[in-house]
Order: sequence, then C-alpha cells, then structure tokens
Amino acid sequence: MLLSDGVTYYNASNVQQGKPLMIVYFDPECEHCQHFTADLIKNISKFNNVQIVMICDAPGIPPLKKFTDRFGLSKYQNIKAGTEGLYHSTMNFYHVDITPFTALYNTKGELISYYRNVPKIHDLVVQLSK
Repeated sequence: MLLSDGVTYYNASNVQQGKPLMIVYFDPECEHCQHFTADLIKNISKFNNVQIVMICDAPGIPPLKKFTDRFGLSKYQNIKAGTEGLYHSTMNFYHVDITPFTALYNTKGELISYYRNVPKIHDLVVQLSK
C-alpha cells in the first residue's frame, strides 16, 4: 500500500514478527470508519504494543491524507495508513463488503478474530491480549 505521504510503500514484509497486528480496512469518507478511528485514538494507550495497519482503496492520496491528518495518525509509530488503490488485493482477500473491517492477529501471526462491523474497543483489547 502507498502511505499517505504519497512516496513510501508498506507491505507484509514491513510487519514486525512477534507483535500483535490489527488490520483495519476503511473508507476515508465512511462515518462509521471515522467514529471508529476517533475511538481508537482516544484509547491508543491500550494498543501501544499492537501494530495497526489501516488500508483503504482511495484512488489517490488526497482523501487518505485528509483522513490521516484529521486524526493525527502520523504521530503514532504503531499506525500505518495507506491505500491499495484500485488493486483491491486486501479487499478481495478478506472479502470486504462493508467498512470498517477489522482483522486481528496474535504474536504468532495467526488470525484470532475479525469483525465485519464496527468493533467495540474493549473487544479488540480482550482479543489482542490472548
């Protein structure tokens, strides 16, 4: 995926082994995605040890940049937000048909849970602590 700086690419090889991973597929224009992201940021201290990868399919950088700037995502070292553009490989892999979609992986890289609706922050914390 292309990060919001419009220059840097991030892919599976950048994911750190041995750390929990949360993948969030979102739409920068989606109100549910915006509310979820606001809740996530309010509770970011609960996710300090979690890699958070936020992926959208925005065809260009401006909508993504507006979203990341709105929530100040660039100041969090554990959050990477980018667009896969029109490739839809992540969207197709997870069969995303509604956003936000969230997938959680444990420290062994095993899928432990996924959400096809807006998850509760508490549920994410509980699942990622397993």
